Amino acid sequence: MSVNAGAGDAPAGLRLRATLLGHTDSIHRIRWSPSGDVLVSPSRDKTTRFWKGDVLAGMLKDSVGRSIAAAWAPDGQHIALVADNDILRLWDVTAGESTRTRSGGLGQVTCIAWAADNSVVATGALKDGVRLWDPEFKNFRALTPKTFDPVFCLAFAKRGSYLAAGTRTGSIFVWNPDDNKPIHQWPAHPGGVYSLEYCHTKTQLISSGADGLIRLWDPLTGKCEGELAAHTAGVNCISPSFDDRLLASKSSDGTVRLWSLEIEESLVVLAEPAGPTWLPGIAFHPTEAVLATLGQEDQVIRIWDVDVAALLGDA
Repeated sequence: MSVNAGAGDAPAGLRLRATLLGHTDSIHRIRWSPSGDVLVSPSRDKTTRFWKGDVLAGMLKDSVGRSIAAAWAPDGQHIALVADNDILRLWDVTAGESTRTRSGGLGQVTCIAWAADNSVVATGALKDGVRLWDPEFKNFRALTPKTFDPVFCLAFAKRGSYLAAGTRTGSIFVWNPDDNKPIHQWPAHPGGVYSLEYCHTKTQLISSGADGLIRLWDPLTGKCEGELAAHTAGVNCISPSFDDRLLASKSSDGTVRLWSLEIEESLVVLAEPAGPTWLPGIAFHPTEAVLATLGQEDQVIRIWDVDVAALLGDA
């Protein structure tokens, strides 16, 4: 059974730790660093901000385009950023400087993902499918067979090198980048796949899309292993907890939900007015029961402490 609450009325199981202010337009896909020490927030206001706790630790400004997406390197010292005018930038976070910029001919990049073994960085685009880059963005190769569907989201498996892509036409593609061979592809969400995440502790892929559904998949066969249905509009972003007991989702219906992945049931509903894009993010901490959400039309970040035992009824 779901419990409804607004940001100022947290239900049992959630405690608001901090509200991060400063962005002046919609925030896109927020991401914790691998250690969880830093949260990055790319935004339509042409800035990418770095937060440590409730403190703004740094900010990158891009005068030529909105900040669309970010991907952390496994070392947590480098980050790849995407601007909506088709620019890729590699930043040394410690030094606070750009070490590589690529622009033009990128096919209008929409999403980016960094492999856990640091072997490659993947980009997905509206026009040119999926490309695999070396970690310094010097060279790339295109995955084949090329999907001519615009790519909306990407996810690398937490272990191994499997890469999943979700498209605007609603299909999921899974590749083994090591030998460039597609493993499988299947229809998943009519109207578009908006978000993909691999589980941390098991070989399972989670997707969400324009149809308002969240689905659990065996990524090696394309078999649907479960479905979460409660949102009344497209589900823009999903994030599993580090132990895969909970899943967080953010939807255009103006709500954030917490789900039990053990019983596949909605537990908590937070009322958070949605912003104007399908890119907003939500992010569980990589090692702790802490959740970052977006609120006030996706212009502020809220950090929540999550009492997993209270939500799941653990003894």
